[in-house]
Amino acid sequence: MSPNFKILSSSAGSGKTYTLTKEYLKLALHTADPDYYRSILAITFTNDAAAEMKERILGALRNFNNPSLSGGELQKSEDLLDKITDELQKRFPDEHFDKEQLRQRAGLLFTQILYNYSDFSVSTIDSFVNKIVQAFTKELNIPYNFEVDLDSQTLVSTAVQLLLDKVSNRKDDLLSETLEQYALEKAREGRSWNTLPDDLADFAKNLLNEQVYEAVTDLQGLTLEDFREIRKQLKELQEGILAALQEDAVKALQAIEQAGSPLLISTRQSRPVWLFQ
Repeated sequence: MSPNFKILSSSAGSGKTYTLTKEYLKLALHTADPDYYRSILAITFTNDAAAEMKERILGALRNFNNPSLSGGELQKSEDLLDKITDELQKRFPDEHFDKEQLRQRAGLLFTQILYNYSDFSVSTIDSFVNKIVQAFTKELNIPYNFEVDLDSQTLVSTAVQLLLDKVSNRKDDLLSETLEQYALEKAREGRSWNTLPDDLADFAKNLLNEQVYEAVTDLQGLTLEDFREIRKQLKELQEGILAALQEDAVKALQAIEQAGSPLLISTRQSRPVWLFQ
């Protein structure tokens, strides 16, 4: 079967699994070779979806040659086989596919899969990528017996610890100087300065957020010196805006006093609330 791409766009519960099962069976049954299924790779998102798809495919192959079926189950099985036959006839008009021919191939394929189940490739995207990585561990310079940890909290904690391990007492160490400056600023603001690991971990969680992936990718080209300069510029901008607001606030108070309007100030909340009449 010549390679092509088919995009299925539909909402939940609209029959995507049924359609994918039908497409898989068309690929597997279009040839008389019962081992052709080894060349088919079906990928889905979750383990549950992969297990359901496997169950659907094997169930369809079994039901095509199951004499004990009756009623609705028999009708569903025959309808599916009719659709597969019809679509293969349209796709390969010179092959002269017929229903009984595909039924015999389905029986052989069902037996072949059961005896060689490990070659039945319906898996998740994660599992597929993991197999690729395992095949290129030498090129990627990672241990052959590497393990995949899906716990994001462990990943972030390990990364933060590795970063803190690089801190030294050298005066020319820009990383140590930056972290020290951050801790001192927190202390000057009256906040706890010894929560640096937790602060870094909380910020690092943004790196695992798909919504900021593009922004994080763009930032990878910047150096630590670039970040320090950007921070300096933002600090100056913040101070300028604050100074302008304070100046406007003073002018507003002066205008209120000159107008003789009563002014009530409530300090019960964390920030003063100004009420004008």
